Amino acid sequence: MRLTWDALSDRLFRTGVDHGVLYVETIDGYLPGVAWNGLTAVNDETAGHDKNFLYSGDYKSDVRFTPFEHGGTISAFFYPDDFEMCLGNIETAAGLYATGQDAFSFGLCYRSMLGDAVQGVKRGYELHIIYGAYITKYDVSNETINSDGAPQPMSFSYESIPVEFTDMEPTAHIVISTLRANPNKVAAIERILYGSEEAYPRLPMPDEIYSIMYDPDDIIIPDYPEGTLHYGTIHVTDENMTVTIDGSDDTTPATSAIVVEDGDRVIVLLKDGLATVMENVSKPVDPEVIRSYIELLDKPRIEGVELLGDKTYEELNLAGVTNSELERMLNS
Repeated sequence: MRLTWDALSDRLFRTGVDHGVLYVETIDGYLPGVAWNGLTAVNDETAGHDKNFLYSGDYKSDVRFTPFEHGGTISAFFYPDDFEMCLGNIETAAGLYATGQDAFSFGLCYRSMLGDAVQGVKRGYELHIIYGAYITKYDVSNETINSDGAPQPMSFSYESIPVEFTDMEPTAHIVISTLRANPNKVAAIERILYGSEEAYPRLPMPDEIYSIMYDPDDIIIPDYPEGTLHYGTIHVTDENMTVTIDGSDDTTPATSAIVVEDGDRVIVLLKDGLATVMENVSKPVDPEVIRSYIELLDKPRIEGVELLGDKTYEELNLAGVTNSELERMLNS
């Protein structure tokens, strides 16, 4: 199917913030949530994920990344009483606060609206859930009342400590999009977050959210175009070879001239219902192995098999070197 641009329903944008809820964290867990009235903005910022390259044979052979670190700033005209504890302001008597005390960490949820050129801001929303946040700096201005009488906004910088999420890296930020999620399950999550007639509002952990949200029938399997490259995981048995392309639960028949083992991460070319392995990401070929045979590429052909010294292409393939890789090295 040919790509199209600028369809009215595809002109998405994000705006606004509402339905803020604060959950103060204590040694016994998170306290029941309280509504955050006056919330004007939550700006998420991601740090970390620095690259550390590994070298082999004078070339980059792999890369490792440091974990993402989630933080940001919260802006508000005011905040709920419970937030004083998160600022290190402890109430020692009714209305008497001692500042500069040990601050409590907290959780937060809020919505950001999703709109398009057809439905405006009613297209949907994203439900954001933040865990293990703690204030690192805040700015509260007290200024004289001027002619317009505008209230003074406050700004709070925060960082966060991620929590466990089974089969995933620990995370401090969960996002639920109503454009894709089952609306009944979103409603079930919101009943937990916002409370109901039967229960106080509380902060569910990622595993609980997943247990409610996950349903194989809700997964949208991408319709991958033919002749395109994709990342995936290879599956090798005595009978066949298949690959699970990222974003899909289905397997696709696969073939490979590169040495692969069950569970390897690969890049495949998808065409005519067959996935051809183009690169083994889990076990990249050492360029030195290829370079050592370049000078032997002019050896004669014998019975259709090109000899490289005492190595044939087939033997090199078993070592993880393919014809295309040799030719690529030769032409580089």
